[in-house]
Amino acid sequence: MRSFVIYVFYSVVLVAVVFVTASLSQNEATRQQRITSEFHTYLEKHSTAMLSVLRDFKKEVQANANTDPSAIRNLKNRFLELRNAYKKIEPFSCYYFLASERNFNGPVVPEIEDESEEHPQIEYPHGLQVMESYLWDDDPGQYMTKLIQEIELMDENLAALSIAFRTLPTDEVKFIESIQLQVIRIFTLGISQFDTPESKNVIVELRTGLQSLKEIIRDAYSPEMNNPLVKDVFKKLEGALSYFNKLNSPDDIDFLSCYREQYMPLSKSLAKLRTEFVEKNYYPSSALRMDAPSVFQTGAFNRFFYNPRGTDPEFSGEAAELGRALFFDPILSENNKRACASCHRPEMAFADGMITSHGFLEGEMLTRNAPTVINSALQRNYFFDMRADHLEGQIGHVLVNKKEMQSNFETAIKKLNSSEEYVAWFRRAFMGREDTVISKTSIENAISEYERTLVSLDSKFDRNIRGEENSFSADEKKGFNIFMNKGRCATCHYLPLFNSVVPPYYTRSEFEIIGTTKTGDLLHPELDPDKGRGGLYGTEIFMHAFKTPTLRNIALTAPYMHNGAFENLQQVIEFYNKGGGRGLGIDIPNQTLPADSLQLTEKEKKSLIAFFNTLTDTSNLTAKPPRLPELQERAMNKRKIGGEY
Repeated sequence: MRSFVIYVFYSVVLVAVVFVTASLSQNEATRQQRITSEFHTYLEKHSTAMLSVLRDFKKEVQANANTDPSAIRNLKNRFLELRNAYKKIEPFSCYYFLASERNFNGPVVPEIEDESEEHPQIEYPHGLQVMESYLWDDDPGQYMTKLIQEIELMDENLAALSIAFRTLPTDEVKFIESIQLQVIRIFTLGISQFDTPESKNVIVELRTGLQSLKEIIRDAYSPEMNNPLVKDVFKKLEGALSYFNKLNSPDDIDFLSCYREQYMPLSKSLAKLRTEFVEKNYYPSSALRMDAPSVFQTGAFNRFFYNPRGTDPEFSGEAAELGRALFFDPILSENNKRACASCHRPEMAFADGMITSHGFLEGEMLTRNAPTVINSALQRNYFFDMRADHLEGQIGHVLVNKKEMQSNFETAIKKLNSSEEYVAWFRRAFMGREDTVISKTSIENAISEYERTLVSLDSKFDRNIRGEENSFSADEKKGFNIFMNKGRCATCHYLPLFNSVVPPYYTRSEFEIIGTTKTGDLLHPELDPDKGRGGLYGTEIFMHAFKTPTLRNIALTAPYMHNGAFENLQQVIEFYNKGGGRGLGIDIPNQTLPADSLQLTEKEKKSLIAFFNTLTDTSNLTAKPPRLPELQERAMNKRKIGGEY
């Protein structure tokens, strides 16, 4: 495992270098000094307190080696104190030291730093969620030695973090941004019980998180507490805290009203404070636009963040229009009959309605289901096995695949160059750039630019969350509650994208091992043989791992799963209700999905489907090009828009 202590040291040096280069006005400097002072005081106080709780917890573990039920209850209570102590430093430890999130509170799933290596180094999980899995096991006594080891590792990391906190520089934008991100973390991961799957300590931790934000804002802005902007943030925090103080369990949460009445006002208030209160405000490159009122705004995400070029001002809408033509033009395939749109049909939310897609040869079927292309720009990895890490790379994989387009870029370029229209279009689209010729890069860039226009964040769900309409039925509201709570859906399909991109930074895609069956026959379940991500490099712990797809537009994209095993949503929900493959009795020891039954009633299943239907939005996305550019060879001008099959 990479040394976290060394990581902390270099992070502090880097932040310091960046910080000292900034120029501040006198007003900013005065407020900056106070914020920095209160920032250090707060972090020293709460990191020291957490270290004390951690060491007391270790003593309790050592003193209760007999692990009788009474002793285990006591250890669980001590552990919950430790979790609450962590929540007080979480906003800043995670923001300034990204590795700390995994070291202190990461999910109980191993990771590999570089799977392309011949002998990849496996990084096993550590921290609070690992400790929780030990204490809430049916036989916690078997894990006491491992629990001590986890505590000692956390002690070492926390001690290093505490030292770093004493001199860690900050500025007002970073200070506010870390609070904004913590609010997102609370209302996406925390509220869905992502990091409290066994202890169910969610309500207490939501209160602790909000109370901690109140404390640091009050202290950092004490002279400005009568300022309307600061006063409003404080008021919204108090309102959210009051809301959760009235609740006893997540079963008491009405999630739609919670987001509308608690998250949205608080998020808007923080964004306003950031954009209007801070002089010389700036926005670092990130997946989220931190000046957006909330993560549910249509423009909240930077669709160019995952672009290897970043935002390119030299690219115009002309490039996207060119990309649309190429997407629907079968000219890119070897036989001029297959287009991108062959498997990604706009009338089906850019899926194809097939169990698995048609292959290049007549009668041949591919091994995987075609996912939607909508919102594909808002994710880190592509394909179910995540083998491509940007849109441009994904396009190349398909074009040269012998079972998909059976082509190559040299042939495609030659055909495109035989069209005066295409030659002129490429020149217009990339005008002002050094290279305006038709090339592998320009083909990939054009199609990617088109796909980046296919963003859908204005569904019935979005409009209701934002408070623009109040049209949710009782069934849809209940379905959202089940999604967030009893169904555990939101712990893998993260809000607001409903895909695997993890909040609050939205920079990393996750995969899961759920034991998908070969067919929809759950009475005679058989594990699908597709090895998924594990098949890329033969990594055993990732066998049968697949990227978690988006649920947006799910009503239009049947059949479901990487292999199209389930023909309707009822089958999908029943599979999860049974606990996935392991719950059905399949031997898959590395399954990441809990194997216990969700025990959903038939009425609850119907409510969940009603909620899924609110995620539909293909407005202004499905237009095909009116015609395809002509080529010199007349026979080629009979190409069909969208391909023949």
